[in-house]
Amino acid sequence: MDKILRITGNGCALCKPDAVVISITIKKGSPDYLTAMQNADSAVMSLKDSLVKAGVLEETIFTKAFDVAVKNKYIKQNDESKYVFDKYEVLHQLEVTIDFDKDLLSKCLVAITDSQSEPVFEINFTVKDQTAAKGQALKNAVIDAQSQAEIISSASGVKLGEIVRIDHSFSQINIARPKAIELERSTVYDGAFNTINVDNIQFEANVTMEWEIDD
Repeated sequence: MDKILRITGNGCALCKPDAVVISITIKKGSPDYLTAMQNADSAVMSLKDSLVKAGVLEETIFTKAFDVAVKNKYIKQNDESKYVFDKYEVLHQLEVTIDFDKDLLSKCLVAITDSQSEPVFEINFTVKDQTAAKGQALKNAVIDAQSQAEIISSASGVKLGEIVRIDHSFSQINIARPKAIELERSTVYDGAFNTINVDNIQFEANVTMEWEIDD
């Protein structure tokens, strides 16, 4: 049976975020289905108009989720408790990605809160082009695995042979806490993010390598 040394190396790379993802959820309800749909559509159109006026390209505003649900309410009547129909609720979730420009971000968030669409929203920071960061994390993971293998083989008095297998996987972690920032309407104003300092995005790669061992 061949003797094998299996090592998992870990590597990371740090990148400054250069983009912001704004997730916006609008909910509108009414006992009448058509009214609920029209109210939701009107709120979405108002929101899109406000974002475009703030400097966002309309083609970068995407629908991420859409749902119409029946909402019931719990009542007591004549000593009897039961659920009865309350309303139709329309959920429309939008997502827009912009460059990490603090002035543009502030203008977008002001536009959202001023759109009268009563949205719930959060912002996430990310990296647009992740190729270089992933590549560096992978290189660092290989270096780490090789270093561990050399230490172990030297300490145990054996020699490393050929590499017979390599497996790898990636993960992405934002070490800023929290990654997603939820905001109250009252905290948003023009210039609110001029002093924001967002932590780096950390990319991690895991590489498992196997070597033959020569006695």
